[in-house]
Formats: sequence, C-alpha cells, structure tokens
Amino acid sequence: MTDNHFTGFSLIELLVSILLFSIVMLGLVEFQTVLTSTIWQAKKRHTAQTMAFEILDRYPDTQVINLPAQWNFKIMTTRYHQCQIVKVIIWIPSAEEISQQRWFCRL
Repeated sequence: MTDNHFTGFSLIELLVSILLFSIVMLGLVEFQTVLTSTIWQAKKRHTAQTMAFEILDRYPDTQVINLPAQWNFKIMTTRYHQCQIVKVIIWIPSAEEISQQRWFCRL
C-alpha cells in the first residue's frame, strides 16, 4: 500500500482564495476613498459655518474677512420694524452654499 497523504493547498484553492482576498481589499479601498472624501466635505462645511458666524460677529465691519481660496460670500440685509435681519451666504468650491442669519435690534 502506498501512503498518498499530501498536506497543503491545491493551485485552484490558492487562486480562489487570492481572488476573494483581492475583491475584499478592493471593496475596503473604495470604502476608505469614499470615507475620506466625505470627511473632507464635512470639514469644509464646518469651516464655512464657522466663517459665517465670524462674519456675523464682526458685522458691520466685514472688510477684513479672510476666506480660503475660491470661497465667496455675500451679505444680505432685510429691515423689519426696529430690527434688521443679516444673512451671510458662503459658497465653497464643491458648489455648496452655507448660510447663517442673525437679528440685530435697537432697543
């Protein structure tokens, strides 16, 4: 009698396991890419919100506002009896619009 007990993996098993590992790794890389992009977008929105509040805090002296490159802002005012509604709109490069408003009243 011959003893044919070989241990290890066959070539087919090895190729299938490498294929499955590759598919899982590509999925994880894609997930990491989307996650990183989402985090950067959230960071930009947060920075824009902070800048909008800073502009409102400095109102009416808004001549010295330093926004990041390619960001624009606009200030709109609306009178309402003894008060004034000041709205700040900031446009960020990802074509998003962030706005904040505040009431200023004379007592």
